[in-house]
Amino acid sequence: MKKLISTVLFIAFILCLTACGSTSDDKAGIPVPESENYEEQVKNEATNNTDTPDKELVDGETNTASSEESEMKFFINDVEVPVIWEENDSVVELRKDASKGDIIVSMSMYSDFEQVGPLGKKYHSDDKQMTVHNGDIVLYNSNNIVLYYASNTWSYTRLGKMDLPEQEVIDLLANGDVTIKISR
Repeated sequence: MKKLISTVLFIAFILCLTACGSTSDDKAGIPVPESENYEEQVKNEATNNTDTPDKELVDGETNTASSEESEMKFFINDVEVPVIWEENDSVVELRKDASKGDIIVSMSMYSDFEQVGPLGKKYHSDDKQMTVHNGDIVLYNSNNIVLYYASNTWSYTRLGKMDLPEQEVIDLLANGDVTIKISR
């Protein structure tokens, strides 16, 4: 009798588990994306669609940054350098100032891994502790722009990233002080 009750309870337990379970493809009726970066893929696809300038993206964002990004140019010693600019308040302010006239900064080498220069005014900053790498452009202390050709860890506001191979960044920055120009 004890064996029969145990068997019935075991079968009931198994039935309850299978009735309450769900598959990985259907959790509460929500489809599971094929990759972990699904939202980012959707956002990137929408950003790359140039049919309309203000194409609506995920979460109601609009695609105005790509046209604004292409409007701001960055030069190191008169060599135009492609930059992937961040979308933050600091870059918005920098872009606004560059539209009034070129921003020219005399940079100085520092510690064999960066060039630092004063912007002449304070910009909005949202400093966070981070490790920067070759090609990174950051705002330091709200009023200095820093270009990296090696790694460092400190508290900065990220402005952008030079879209160049590592050796080209080193060739531009590691051989003495430079002058940068940001223009629109």
